[in-house]
Amino acid sequence: MTQESQTYDPEQSLYEWAKRVDPDRFRAGLFAPAAVQPSLMALYAFNGEVARAREAVSEPMIGEIRLQWWVEVLDQIYGKQPVRKHPVAEALAIAIQAHDLPRGHFDRLIEARRFDLYDEPMADHTALMSYVQDTSSGLMALAAQICGADETETTSRPLGRAFGLTGLLLAAPLHKARGQKFIPDAISADDLAGHILTELSDQQLPKKGRAAYLPAALVKGRLKAIAADRQDMSDLAKMFRLLWANLGGRV
Repeated sequence: MTQESQTYDPEQSLYEWAKRVDPDRFRAGLFAPAAVQPSLMALYAFNGEVARAREAVSEPMIGEIRLQWWVEVLDQIYGKQPVRKHPVAEALAIAIQAHDLPRGHFDRLIEARRFDLYDEPMADHTALMSYVQDTSSGLMALAAQICGADETETTSRPLGRAFGLTGLLLAAPLHKARGQKFIPDAISADDLAGHILTELSDQQLPKKGRAAYLPAALVKGRLKAIAADRQDMSDLAKMFRLLWANLGGRV
């Protein structure tokens, strides 16, 4: 038996957790080899829990406490201490130890998510790129390591930014209703879409560890949905696009 199956038995609940809080990455993760899927699902479930800090709490201070809880979980994991009894925390500990995942990406992701808790506007283009780098590209780099990719971040950086920026464009109406501004006024939606396509230009999905990069295959379809004033691609269209990208290696 693997370390994962010995330590965390109810895998199906972990899959359901990841599907609920991070459905697009969950779908992409299904194309990974079965042996690493539990680790991917743990990573995506963790990301979803951190990403939904704003919507899960009633005020910023409670959100800060929620994020700090995850910082302390990481302290326990990397300090080789007993981890809190929480399905995602326990599964994440197994994934980190099994794949020797570096802590830096986790810390930067949590720190960036503190921005979500408040209504201060994103300062400028540089701040926006830093935000998607920390929340999306870093996560993709961790997924690539889990999947055994030869990851130097030359692939995860642009693909992660493209996926993260497209998500912000899709969520813009929700953010506006909340009084948040992730996209600075100086950047138009058309300019941002053009930048996203530039990030994707000439990008191939590596065969080794491909599942980690598959979320980026949804970007062009989502941009088309935004241009047509649709909320998003359908779930069926997403699965077809992921399948096609997994077979052909193109975004």
